[in-house]
Amino acid sequence: NADCKGIEFHTNGRCEVWVRPEGIQATKAVAGYTCLSYGLPASTTALVTPMPFEPVDGGKNRACRGSSATDNSAAYYDLFNGVVSQELCMEKCLNNADCKG
Repeated sequence: NADCKGIEFHTNGRCEVWVRPEGIQATKAVAGYTCLSYGLPASTTALVTPMPFEPVDGGKNRACRGSSATDNSAAYYDLFNGVVSQELCMEKCLNNADCKG
């Protein structure tokens, strides 16, 4: 999905699929959250990571933000609740072709 810029996941089942055109530019330290940016595969060989997500600011215990740590508009992401794993949240990002923000 070209609109997906990354995900924020919390173990309580909260999954944000980020669609902000400028992407995730900052994070905030928040326990239990993981922030991952989504980008193109790093290689064109057959050994490409199937889900090219990269941790933002280390990823773990980081909540995704826009241009600064306080920039957290609900317009930046599509919210899904009841997502049981980080992997399923990643799949929401990859499969959510209708995301427009």
